[in-house]
Amino acid sequence: MMGDTSVPFVDVSYEVDGKQLTASNLNTDGISTRDYPIGGAILLLVNPNDPSKCVVKLYP
Repeated sequence: MMGDTSVPFVDVSYEVDGKQLTASNLNTDGISTRDYPIGGAILLLVNPNDPSKCVVKLYP
């Protein structure tokens, strides 16, 4: 086996228009889990037409 081929996934909780939402197993595009500490800040891109759909990005 060559290198680490695991892809980290994260779970998030967020609020849109006063409604609490959660999303599980969001793909981090292969970025190391050390870049996503528990309770750390992330950038969550939420679909304005369907707030239940979102994409996680590293916080700039």
